[in-house]
Amino acid sequence: MEDLTGAATLICDGEDVDGLAGLSHQVRSDGSLRNRLRVAGLKRASLFSWESCVNETIQVYKGL
Repeated sequence: MEDLTGAATLICDGEDVDGLAGLSHQVRSDGSLRNRLRVAGLKRASLFSWESCVNETIQVYKGL
């Protein structure tokens, strides 16, 4: 997951309910963290586009 999200996320075990609740509380209560994740998320999202997805998919099909 981190290879996809980079520094734009907090990671915990998806089955760890207490850990997930703790991270959710942390993001809700820490404005600085929330802003850092928002900025990092927008920066990370800018690296992806439908056009590049289509082009990469075409290259995979051509390689088959």
